[in-house]
Amino acid sequence: RERTGRKKLAGELRQSRQHLKNKMRALEVANRELESFSYSVSHDLRSPLRAVGSYAQMLEEDFAAQLPDEARRYITVIRSGAQKMERLIADLLAFAGLGRAPVRLEQLDPRYGVARARQEVLQAHEGRQPEIVVHDLPMAQGDAALLHHVWVNLLDNAVKYSGKVAAARIEIGGRIDGA
Repeated sequence: RERTGRKKLAGELRQSRQHLKNKMRALEVANRELESFSYSVSHDLRSPLRAVGSYAQMLEEDFAAQLPDEARRYITVIRSGAQKMERLIADLLAFAGLGRAPVRLEQLDPRYGVARARQEVLQAHEGRQPEIVVHDLPMAQGDAALLHHVWVNLLDNAVKYSGKVAAARIEIGGRIDGA
C-alpha cells in the first residue's frame, strides 16, 4: 500500500510540475504580448502627442503677446498635459520592459533613493511644493532601479493628491519590527 501511495503521489507531483510549466509558458507569452502591445501603443500615442505639444509651444511663442491671459493659461495647461502624458508613456514602456531585466539584489540605503525620487518628482511638479520630510529608514535589500520606480510613483501620487492642501506635508519613514 505504501508503494502504491508513493507512486500515486509521484504521479500527481509530475502532473503538478507539468501544469506549472505550462502556466509559466503561458505567462511568458502573455508578458511578451503585453510588452509588444505597450511599445505599439506608445509609438501610436507619441506622434500626435508631440504634435499637440509642438503646436501649443508655437502658439505660445508666436502669439503670446496677442493672446489674453486666459488663452495663455489654456496653452500652459495643454503643454503641461502633453508633458505629463509623455512621462506616462515613458513609464509604461519602462514598466513593460521590467520583466526583461534581471533583478539585481544589493544592499541599499533607501535615503538615497528617496532623495533622488524626491528631486525628480518635485522638478516635474508644477504648482505648490509640499514639504517632504524623510525620517529614519532602515537599510534594505533590493533592486535599486525597481525601487526607484516605486519611490517615484509613491511620491508622485502623494504630491499629486496633496495639491489642494494649503500646507501639504508628506512624511516618509520606516522601521524593522521584531529584528
